[in-house]
Amino acid sequence: MTTATATPYLRRHVLPRLLALLFSVLASFGAGDSHAVIRSAIFFVFLTEFFLWTNYLQREKPLSTPQILLAALLWGCLGNAAALPWVTSFAYLTLWLWYVLAGGIYHLLFYSAYLYARRRQLHKAPLFLLLMLAGSLGYLFISAPFITKPAHVLEIALASVNCVIMVAAFLVLLMTRLNPQRWTPSGKARQRYVLLTLAVIASTWFSAYAYYFSYRRAEFSFWLRYASSAEAVQNLHGRLRIDTYHATTLIDFKPGKKPCLTINDKTVQSHHRTEPAPVISPDGKYVANDVGINNYLQIRRQDDEKNLLATSIRFRERHNIFWRQDSRTLCLQKDNDTWCILTIQEDDSATVQDTNYSYMTQLPPEQDLLFVQDNAVWRQTSDNAPERLREPSIVDSSHYRNEMTIDAITMAPDRRHLLVLYNNRYSDFPEYRCILATTDLATQKTHLLGISHYIFAPQFTWEEPAHDP
Repeated sequence: MTTATATPYLRRHVLPRLLALLFSVLASFGAGDSHAVIRSAIFFVFLTEFFLWTNYLQREKPLSTPQILLAALLWGCLGNAAALPWVTSFAYLTLWLWYVLAGGIYHLLFYSAYLYARRRQLHKAPLFLLLMLAGSLGYLFISAPFITKPAHVLEIALASVNCVIMVAAFLVLLMTRLNPQRWTPSGKARQRYVLLTLAVIASTWFSAYAYYFSYRRAEFSFWLRYASSAEAVQNLHGRLRIDTYHATTLIDFKPGKKPCLTINDKTVQSHHRTEPAPVISPDGKYVANDVGINNYLQIRRQDDEKNLLATSIRFRERHNIFWRQDSRTLCLQKDNDTWCILTIQEDDSATVQDTNYSYMTQLPPEQDLLFVQDNAVWRQTSDNAPERLREPSIVDSSHYRNEMTIDAITMAPDRRHLLVLYNNRYSDFPEYRCILATTDLATQKTHLLGISHYIFAPQFTWEEPAHDP
């Protein structure tokens, strides 16, 4: 191959494929996820190959427009099907046929825009706007599962501008490469296109913003709707009271109805410990309290000031410390993933055992011990061995597990329903700051209730209904 023939070959075959890989990275790096980069690369490669081979076949054996558009639809579906192993979205894994079809719709819209632009001999600026319109329509189609109210259409349409701008810019360059006549812009035109290229690259930062606040929030809301099972609470009757330092949240459960949430920010229940107070053992013999301003633990006898602890132990929150019924065992939280179990011996010395429990509490009136280990919930009654109540829930098994922490657990009096409050670690995402997961242990189905306000240092109290339904 001579130099004269090598240059057109590189320009028409090698350069478009290299540009496809480059633009796929630029279009997806805002997601901050390697899976997103792979999905983007597959999409750009399939789109590029379709344009290149279709235009080659059109020169050899022209096809009718319906045949070309049908081929674009099928080829795009094949491309998104190839990307399915790298899909992490709960919505698209649930509606995978919709995701596959969306790939075909994208290809159909983009190639339709190309055919229209070629027949109308559009310049590059109108072509860019036409491709932006095609991309926005495709984005609306693939985002249709997230639309639950009219306002979401406008939100998705605005987000689509930033998300498809890189594809539109790439296709303008690709269609220029496919043009048999070389295009040599003037000096002013080159300057305008350099500025346009910089603007397109800069827009990827806005794409990251749109991904974070639009797609992620919509994905979370979809997951909350479709992963939740109403059957888990259909037989639950009663009220869960969540007391904090500043407000009381009431969640009423009635058979056959959705849980009803109300907030009372004027009256704080008196049984919530708002002031530091000693924690006295059930037999009244021992007292646990904090010393100084750093929450260092002190355990002493009621009739003595001597600290029984030989080492300094700092605990996290006062509401996460309690005595067991034997009055010899004290449980307290040191940090997010560590709870301590202190045991007082016959000679009043104390032994300390660090656990890998992420949460501990006890249930009245039997004072059964509940604890979370490796995302599974365990229950221990009296001196019996621990019993696993629930496997890792749909929260723990989702890709939101690293964004959620367990802040409170309780069980209904029938001991069939387990209620777990998850708090979101990131204050600006998602729309719901907390999730109450109610699991029917008989069926292992879970109902998810989104709570829009933040709940700090909660205390759970289960209240029976005033009368039977």
